[in-house]
Formats: sequence, C-alpha cells, structure tokens
Amino acid sequence: MNFTRKLIYILVPLGMINSLILANRGYFKFRADPVGELNRADYFIVLGFGIVRGPKGDDAPGRSNLALAKWLLTNNPNRKQAVVQYGVFLALRELGETDLDKWITVLPDHKDIHVDTRAALLQAWALTDKQGLQRPAIVCMPMQSARALWIANKMMEQVVLPFLPEMPFDSESTQLWTRSPHLYGLFELIIARPVGLLFGWYDMRTK
Repeated sequence: MNFTRKLIYILVPLGMINSLILANRGYFKFRADPVGELNRADYFIVLGFGIVRGPKGDDAPGRSNLALAKWLLTNNPNRKQAVVQYGVFLALRELGETDLDKWITVLPDHKDIHVDTRAALLQAWALTDKQGLQRPAIVCMPMQSARALWIANKMMEQVVLPFLPEMPFDSESTQLWTRSPHLYGLFELIIARPVGLLFGWYDMRTK
C-alpha cells in the first residue's frame, strides 16, 4: 500500500468525524439558497456533470449537461461570457448553438484525470481574473450548489448563485456518483465534503 493510499484511509474517516461535528452548520445541506442578482453577474461558470458514451463510443453530453446548457441559453440571452466544462460544451453543440467561440471558454478536458469541482472553479477563476471579470454566476446541478458555493466563496469575493431548478441525473454517466441523487449524496457526504474540510477548501460557517 503506497503512502498516498494510507494517507487517504486515515484522513477521510477523520474528516467524516469532523464533518459530523459541523452537521448543525450545514453539512447535510445540498442545495444552497440563491445569492445575489443574476443580472449583476459579469459572466457565468457552468460546472459539467457526467458524460455518457455515444453510439460510436465517443463522448456525449448526457441528460445532466443538456439541462445545464439549456439553462444557460435561457438565462443568458445577451450571451455574456461563460466558462464551461467539456460536457456542457458538448451539450451546447448538440443543441445547435452557433458562434460558441464568441462567448464560450471551454476548460481543459483531461481524459484520464477527473477534474473536481474545486479544480474547475480554480481554472475558471484564473482565466477570468486576468480579464478583469469579478462577479461570476455559478451554475451547476442543484445538489452540487452548496459545496460549489462554499468553494467559490473561499477564492472569489463576489459570487452570484441563481435559483437552479431540478435537473435530471443520467444513469448512463461514465462517472458512478453522477448517475443518481442517492449515489451523488453518498459521494458528497462520505468523500467530497470530508476531503474539502480537511484541506481547508471551504468553510461552511462563513457564508
């Protein structure tokens, strides 16, 4: 057993214990309350959620990314700049949206490396901060919104979180934890949140 695996076996249980202590501070809350006014956002950050395999074995967006893309198109009629993950980009193409290069920035996609919520937000922040964009609207699956907001608040000063309607999970997703609400809930509570707390990626007590 290598050192990294040993470290994970030690840190994750400790994180779970610490998280349970913080339960009354929002640990079991998945959906965040809306924050700020959408029309005051400078740009959008859209977090992808699962990818499926197409008929030829190629990447396809799946139901979750299609729902996220539809939300973006409906709620961004003026086509403000948007930073999206690869699955959402695939969905925008599938929906027939043209001229994407004029308002869409696609985050790098690593076939063999899972880019988690924090890494995606960090990449988006680094790209847009150089452009002077300061107030993002975070768009994601509703069950992901609380943790996404905690992470964003840790690195960005002005964050807008719009109301996000229920969006479908996709049972065909290549990522197990994105296939259903139950699987995703377990992933959040047992892995994502304990690890985030341990490494100081967010503080549920602040915002």
